[in-house]
Amino acid sequence: MDGDPAVWVWAIVGDGEVEAEDFPEHSEATRLWISNALSQTQIERWPYMNFRAESEVDPVTLQVL
Repeated sequence: MDGDPAVWVWAIVGDGEVEAEDFPEHSEATRLWISNALSQTQIERWPYMNFRAESEVDPVTLQVL
């Protein structure tokens, strides 16, 4: 990384959703939606998206297990 500003987005999805056949398409659509929303609001930051299944995240702290 070169220090450019970024925005980090963590999406927590159901375990079944992560395993669904169409998950790659849905996650890419979500990435595009986030990028477009940032662009339209003139937030000039590179979006980094991470998807985690519910079972990988502590429900209280939201920390990755």
